[in-house]
Amino acid sequence: MHSRWCKPCRPIWKCATTPIEFKVPMLSWLFNLNKKRRRLLDKAPAGPIQDYLSQPFPDRNCPISNTALLAMDFETSGLNAKSDHLLSVGYVTLQDNRVILASAHHQIIHSKHDISDDNISIHRITHDQV
Repeated sequence: MHSRWCKPCRPIWKCATTPIEFKVPMLSWLFNLNKKRRRLLDKAPAGPIQDYLSQPFPDRNCPISNTALLAMDFETSGLNAKSDHLLSVGYVTLQDNRVILASAHHQIIHSKHDISDDNISIHRITHDQV
């Protein structure tokens, strides 16, 4: 992991009249998402996946206020992806700097796993709901 001002992460100053360029190697993959999306689109079968991949990602310079977002929330029985399980999923759309409450949805995931007392107190999901 790089320190804040190590050579690969240090800001590059061009001159006082031009904007500052920042090198952030950890996030460079974000800027190649549209290339990856187009490659996947070429291989995708017709249907919902192809429809999804046919829509380009917003330009990285687009203000976030002009971008529709989907906020998702996952409740799990713990933090270990190998042994814990999903309890519920929720989502809501954000558009024009507003939460669109009419788009909100919450779904409890029915499971054969037991729910611990800690999960019940934290998530407010009870045995009879799953």
